[in-house]
Amino acid sequence: MKQRTKYTIGITSIMLAGTLGLGTMAFASDGDDGTGGRNRPRLTDEQKCDNQDEIAAKAATAQDRIADRVATLTEKRAAAEAAGETEKVARIDKHLARLAKLSDRIDTRLAKFQTWAAANCS
Repeated sequence: MKQRTKYTIGITSIMLAGTLGLGTMAFASDGDDGTGGRNRPRLTDEQKCDNQDEIAAKAATAQDRIADRVATLTEKRAAAEAAGETEKVARIDKHLARLAKLSDRIDTRLAKFQTWAAANCS
């Protein structure tokens, strides 16, 4: 092998190892601050009390969007079922189940928040 090729392979190997090392370190220290990987600051109790109406409005907006999506998917499911597209119906059913689960989760969280607010906000 030529000397130039040996140097090229050596430098490339060092660069690859360095890149992998930096990537590994960045992945290992993802900066998790206990918020589930999200970089959103948590609201204080005072902020939660002050923003009760906004929190309820956001939950209602999310529920409205879910209801709109469910209506659209229900129409698409009926059309797919009429056309005999069983795979498409199965995919739509899976999506509808996921939306129902999400809607239930929002309802549960909102009820929990309202119970907390009634006890802690005056």
